[in-house]
Amino acid sequence: MLSKNMWSDRIGGFISIIFGIVAIAEAVRLYPNRIDLFVGDHTMPGLIGGVMIFLGFLMFFVKGERFTVEFADRKTMIKILLTIGLLFAYWILLQILGYLISTLVISMFLFKVLGSYSFYKSVVFAVVLTVLLYVLFILWLSIPFPTGILGI
Repeated sequence: MLSKNMWSDRIGGFISIIFGIVAIAEAVRLYPNRIDLFVGDHTMPGLIGGVMIFLGFLMFFVKGERFTVEFADRKTMIKILLTIGLLFAYWILLQILGYLISTLVISMFLFKVLGSYSFYKSVVFAVVLTVLLYVLFILWLSIPFPTGILGI
């Protein structure tokens, strides 16, 4: 009889294999649009699918070690939930306020929450990050980002 640990590994391996097959099927569907064998929209799903199938088989057949799960303390859980909430807020604000303002505001809060920096350091780091990302993606690479209701 399999131990409880082995069942969870086999279930996880089976799920990984299923998702890998779905990714490979998507790669096969996208293959006709390719530029070359290794260049095109099919490359990443095919690669990820192959890795997921390989690792799924490893999980399914190789016996894993037994371990106990340790849950995070209350302070860490609050940081995790705040981070998820801030990323969700960024997703919403990006459409309303645009890239620059949203990135500045949300990164300031993320520096405060994740880095536990002071308010002033968080503001400075957020400004530096926003300027660097603006220069890299908007000025240098000419990638258009949402401008929001203010047009910036």
